Amino acid sequence: MCRIPIVALIASSCAPVLVMADMPPAPVSVSDFNNYTGDVYLVRGGRKQPYHGMHESWVFNRAMVWLDRQTGVDDAVICYSSQSPLLLTGRKQVSRWHTGKADELADVDDRFTRFVKRDPQWEFDHVTLPSFQFPIEQHPVAELEVAEATHPWQWLIVVKGRSGPPLYASPWQTAPGKLTVNLLDLYRNKGYGQHFANFHFFVATWTKDPKQEAKVVFRLHLDGRRAIVPSLPVIRTHDRATNEGIPIHAVVLDEKAKRLGKESVEVTASLGERTFELVDSGSGIWKAVVRGVPVGEHKATLRAVWKADRGKTAASTLSIHVTDGQFVGYDPKLRLLTQRGKPLGPIAGSHRTQVMFKSIGTPRESLLFGQAEWEAALAADGAPDYGFHWWESFTEGELDADFAYLARCGWSALHQSQGWMWWERLDCGGRIAPYGAEQLALLLAAARRNQVRVYFSLSLYPYGEGTPTWAQYYEAGYQKSDYSKPDSKFYQMFADYIKHFATIFRDETALFALNATGESDFLASVGKPFVNHVYDLLQAHDGNHLVICEPFLWLDKDPNYYRKTGWKPVLGGMRTYRIEWTMPTAVEPIAVLFKLAALGDLFMAEGLSWLHIDPVTKRWRGPSQKWGTLEDPVAMTHYRERIRETFYTGLAYRTAALVSWDERVTEDERIIFEQVRRAVDWSKPFQTPRLAIRLGPGQVPLRGRSKLHAYEKALSSLPLECTYVWQDDPVPPGTLFTIDARQVPVEPAFVSASSPEFVGEFGFGEGSEVVI
Repeated sequence: MCRIPIVALIASSCAPVLVMADMPPAPVSVSDFNNYTGDVYLVRGGRKQPYHGMHESWVFNRAMVWLDRQTGVDDAVICYSSQSPLLLTGRKQVSRWHTGKADELADVDDRFTRFVKRDPQWEFDHVTLPSFQFPIEQHPVAELEVAEATHPWQWLIVVKGRSGPPLYASPWQTAPGKLTVNLLDLYRNKGYGQHFANFHFFVATWTKDPKQEAKVVFRLHLDGRRAIVPSLPVIRTHDRATNEGIPIHAVVLDEKAKRLGKESVEVTASLGERTFELVDSGSGIWKAVVRGVPVGEHKATLRAVWKADRGKTAASTLSIHVTDGQFVGYDPKLRLLTQRGKPLGPIAGSHRTQVMFKSIGTPRESLLFGQAEWEAALAADGAPDYGFHWWESFTEGELDADFAYLARCGWSALHQSQGWMWWERLDCGGRIAPYGAEQLALLLAAARRNQVRVYFSLSLYPYGEGTPTWAQYYEAGYQKSDYSKPDSKFYQMFADYIKHFATIFRDETALFALNATGESDFLASVGKPFVNHVYDLLQAHDGNHLVICEPFLWLDKDPNYYRKTGWKPVLGGMRTYRIEWTMPTAVEPIAVLFKLAALGDLFMAEGLSWLHIDPVTKRWRGPSQKWGTLEDPVAMTHYRERIRETFYTGLAYRTAALVSWDERVTEDERIIFEQVRRAVDWSKPFQTPRLAIRLGPGQVPLRGRSKLHAYEKALSSLPLECTYVWQDDPVPPGTLFTIDARQVPVEPAFVSASSPEFVGEFGFGEGSEVVI
């Protein structure tokens, strides 16, 4: 057999594989910048072809096994494959492939699958196995066998969420044969240290005439080897680590994925300078408890030795994080987040899922930081030199670099969501996705090191609505209407996922809050029943983290309506987009929105999307088919101005958190914000204005705020501040004058103590003069 590094090429006749010189080059992978109108593409020769199957329901690895408390693993979760080799094609596959509507895809027998390219618009076409997760140390080698091929074929492997060249692209093959790839070596060489991988697999074919049909009959499997598989990362507060110890769990597997016990192997673990034995529980689950582990990040090295042949061994590592136990809370009197018993003041950051990189696929590839690098990327020869990777594809080094940069830019908050469209999904059918759990643990560790606090959405949008759900949910009978049915199987399955999540992350102090579905909490198809269900689950199984909700897409009703109608989370989210779309140049609507929010326990959950800059006028406007751009200096200037107006206004009105949407280029706009936040004693309330404006439900929707906008414009010219009072609530002590915005304007005249002759632009009515 002829070998090249990592990849072995074997022709069915044992003759050298012939590669045609005129075959097209391998495609690159592109994750588009915008998940509303974009997609995930293979780009070849300038043509973008979407990955097949990305909008469909995927099958999560059917061979995955989860061990938890119910199966003898205490306060940890172990995942491994119950089959070896892992069959990825044929009737016995643990996965599901997808292709285009015009093509044919069918299983030939238990092992082989047939792909027939029939789409006449493409000379290059493919079948896709999307987002397949597996324990890569247990299955380090993949083998593709093609039994029949009428035209040249190619094998591609892409890390999910990664733009640029594939992790592996085979040479074009012109005859049936086998390819063997050491996936673990490729993965480690790219900087990934995880125990689980998340890959897209492709088998492609090419016809010189796109109208030609092409057939490939192929088999793909992942070979198994003996392995020790530790639990998913263990995170403990220092107090809990001291009182309970750190649990170490693992399973030892032979080449056929059989769990081995004390009759076959011995298992030890090393942590620092200590080495200790693990004990077989009797079911092939190996356990130990370690004490005296200080605050910090640690790696335990686990090792199994076969008793019958002590030269046979297996080794792996377990990530252990010991936190200081200082969680973020919420003070409903100050309406601010707290830590160590003190108010933090407003914290600011952004939603962040797709992040900009420059020179993707080259040795110079790196994160794109700031406007100067952005302008340099735009000025590059040829096409602009930038692209995007999704958060789930970051290496540990990239996460560290990103969070260090965000901290330098003054970020103290980040919203990390998942599950929307093609982003990583931690809920894989009532169980936690192991790759997602490992990646989230890495992200939170980087955030913790840089003092950036993360709030995390446990799901996003009803499954099957914007987010194609895993087939395992549909197989269990899931329907979208289940969100309003607490007795449904869906509620039970989602509860099992939450239990797994809490088992791993309940002691993670970098998490400042959790929510049920993020911005989709407000939907009638989700709403109070499901939000409260998740709240109760988190109180029961987590108990450390603030649980928030997002009851408003737009603030259009009583800011406290959700609490008055029985929603259990206190802190709620609202968005600023309506102002940016309809009043893009006015400052007063921003002030009115944040004053309305201050009537309740509301934070800015999202807003300031760079997508809402008109590509023609370069100014803010509402959504359309043409999304915005920051490539024009005028657009960039307006973007920065709006960020300042919004964030500084929220800071002045003591908004607990302010989060924009997938910040681009302008991350440094938080620097002064953070300096002010750290300088102010937020335990002291600001001075209460002496003027009150009374309002009600009619003044909350944007169309009903015109009088409030006018009052703010007039008062700012004095300048004079006011406070809002809801309905017939009492005014604050010391209030000198009250305007009732629910009534016909009285048009008062304000006489300034320093300028007694000054009259506001509203004019004045008889007896309405007052000194403020």
